[in-house]
Amino acid sequence: MTDPPPEPPGADDSLAALKSYVDLANSEKQAIWARHATMVVGNSLLINAVRDPQLSPVLNVILSFAGLFLCILLGRMELVL
Repeated sequence: MTDPPPEPPGADDSLAALKSYVDLANSEKQAIWARHATMVVGNSLLINAVRDPQLSPVLNVILSFAGLFLCILLGRMELVL
């Protein structure tokens, strides 16, 4: 004996699918904002360290390149998304 065909999805199923989609989109946006905030904080710390007058010139150059690397990394992450 064959099983009867399944019932078509109702309004509750459609609303549940929509809610899942919205939740997924919101969590992705939160992850993107968290990543941006982390990169901004990292660059801010490097900028403040570079502005320190007691810092050696060699360390100043290293921190400048580290900040540039973070900016390039942020730009690369933007291209991937």
